[in-house]
Amino acid sequence: MVRDVLRRATAVVDVVDDVFFVTVLVVAAFRVTDAVLTAGFLATVFFATGFLAVARVGVGVVAARTDAGAAAGAATAGAAGAASAPTARTTPMRRRDTVPPLER
Repeated sequence: MVRDVLRRATAVVDVVDDVFFVTVLVVAAFRVTDAVLTAGFLATVFFATGFLAVARVGVGVVAARTDAGAAAGAATAGAAGAASAPTARTTPMRRRDTVPPLER
């Protein structure tokens, strides 16, 4: 009789131990999965935030360069236009084919 009680108690303890072990494994798996998913989510958020910040800075740099380029282009065009404006010359320029042979 005592042996039967001990056998049944041992069987119950074995089942409880197995259930506890499986529960611990399942909880550990959920914790690892949760940690991995959280890390992945945070990495995605940080990457997206960083990418947007870099893109915003890049757009600002391109816009600034475009504005500066347009201003420089306008200034250069103005200077080139002023430089190419006709001026009063006292003597006409000689054509290249009329240069004497010694100067060639």
